[in-house]
Amino acid sequence: MSFPQAIDLRRARMPRISLRPIAARIHRPSRWSLIVALIVLAAVLAGAFMLVRNSGLVAVQQVKVVGLSGYYDKKARSAVVAEALQMTTMNFDPARIEEAASGFVDVAGVTVETDFPHRATIYLKVRRPVLVARLNGRTVTLSQNGEVITSAAPVAGLPKIEASGNVVDGRVTGGKALSAAKLLGAAPDVLMRKVDAIKWGRFGIVVSMQKGPDLYFGTSADARLKWRDAATVLASDAAAGAAYLDLRVPGRPAVGGLGAAPSTVTGQPVVEETPEATSTDTSGVEATATEAPAETQAPATQTAPQQQAPATTPTQQAPAQAGGGAGPNG
Repeated sequence: MSFPQAIDLRRARMPRISLRPIAARIHRPSRWSLIVALIVLAAVLAGAFMLVRNSGLVAVQQVKVVGLSGYYDKKARSAVVAEALQMTTMNFDPARIEEAASGFVDVAGVTVETDFPHRATIYLKVRRPVLVARLNGRTVTLSQNGEVITSAAPVAGLPKIEASGNVVDGRVTGGKALSAAKLLGAAPDVLMRKVDAIKWGRFGIVVSMQKGPDLYFGTSADARLKWRDAATVLASDAAAGAAYLDLRVPGRPAVGGLGAAPSTVTGQPVVEETPEATSTDTSGVEATATEAPAETQAPATQTAPQQQAPATTPTQQAPAQAGGGAGPNG
C-alpha cells in the first residue's frame, strides 16, 4: 500500500463516541416529583399572599363614603369608616360595611372600590325614612319612594300622618301617604330636619316648619323645585316675620302674612290671604309696601306735638319778660 493510500482520509474510519453513559449519569425527575414541587411552590405563594393581604402593608387608611351625607347619617358614616379602617384593600368585605350601616340606616346596596395600597371608596344606596304613616290601622315608616322601612332606622322627629292606602310588595301605592313621602323625600337635609308636621288644607299639602312659616306646596309635583324656592326665600330677609310661603307655582314663590309673628297667626287669616299672594309674584310685596308707610307715619303724628311744644314755651315766657321789665321801672 502506497503512502497516499495510507493517508486517504475518505477511507479512514473515525471512532464512534457513545453518549449513553453520560445521559445515564444525569438524573431525570419523575412526573410525581414535578407535581410535588409545584404543590410546595403554590403553598409558599399562598402563604405569602395571606400574610400580605392581612398585613399593614395594604391596610386601609383613606376612606371615602358616598351616599351618607345627611344630618341623620352621621352615626352611620362613623360606623362605616371605623369598620373600613379595620380591613385591607386586598381583603375588603362589603357585608361587614352593610352590617355596620344597617344599625342606623336602611341599606339597599353596597359597592366598594379599592385603590391599592391604602385607599377605599364605599358607595351606599340607602332608603331614608321621611314619614311615619298610619295606614288602615297599621303604622309604617316610609322612605322617600314610598317603600316600607323595617330596619332600625331612626324615626324620632319624623312627621306623622294618618291616611288611607295599601302596601303592596313592601311599597305604599298611591294616596296621600305616597304624595307626602315623595314631597318630604325631595327636601334638602337642612330643611327636612326642621319639618314639624305635614297636613292637607284648602290649598293642598301644607308643611309646618319648626319656628318658621308654613309652606304651601299644593301637590308633590316638582317637589325639588319648590323646595329650592323655599330654601332661597328662607335664607333671605324677605321671609322675616312671614306666616307662610306659597310655593304652588315653581319658580314664583310668594310671601304672605308679613308683619305678624308666625306663632301668633291663626289659620283663618292665612286662608284669606293665600289667593291674593299667589295671584302674582308682587302681591305679597305690594301688601308690605302699603303697610310700611302706615308704620312710618305713626311716629310722625306722635312727634308733631313735640314740635309745637317749643312754640308754646316762648309765649308763656313773654309775659314773664314784660313783668320783669316793669319791676325795675316801678
